[in-house]
Amino acid sequence: MENEEEISTFSHENLKSEFNMTDKQISRLDRKAQQILGNAIVMIDDTLRDKELKPKERVNRSIVFIGITMDLIEKNFNEVLSENIPKEELN
Repeated sequence: MENEEEISTFSHENLKSEFNMTDKQISRLDRKAQQILGNAIVMIDDTLRDKELKPKERVNRSIVFIGITMDLIEKNFNEVLSENIPKEELN
């Protein structure tokens, strides 16, 4: 991340009011994000412990996994958010 301004945080109330999400959608979003982060932690941990890689390679691969993780979380957010957008607006 080049700029900290790119990082957005959302509260439960913010998701409800600004994005018109239901409690069920927010729960699903949270659960999926936890799954994604859990898998990422395992992959990053395995990479950092891999003795066959040089230290720089370990860090570089970990950074790649972090990027993939952030993309997956964003994709999941957009999928849940798109459920609230009428199909006419999507076209």
